[in-house]
Amino acid sequence: MSSALVIGLLLALGWGLRRLKLPALGGNRQLRVITSLALGHKEKLVVVQVGEEQWLLGITPQNINRLGKLEQPLEVPESQSLLRSFTEPSS
Repeated sequence: MSSALVIGLLLALGWGLRRLKLPALGGNRQLRVITSLALGHKEKLVVVQVGEEQWLLGITPQNINRLGKLEQPLEVPESQSLLRSFTEPSS
């Protein structure tokens, strides 16, 4: 009975973490979403940083379109830079 309870608790915890959509610690630092803007129920604009470049993407349920490269990169939001300071290894 106790082992079934522990397994159930682990499954519930895994499901909850997946629903939160938290970034993985030590995840891919070369590709990340800087900001997004909902345009409709299922359409949005997203700025994605790839290495040192930032790209504007249009996303619909059917496809993803590259709209262009940003000439002047956007500032990284404070919450992402704060998260990065916790996930980057100290030198």
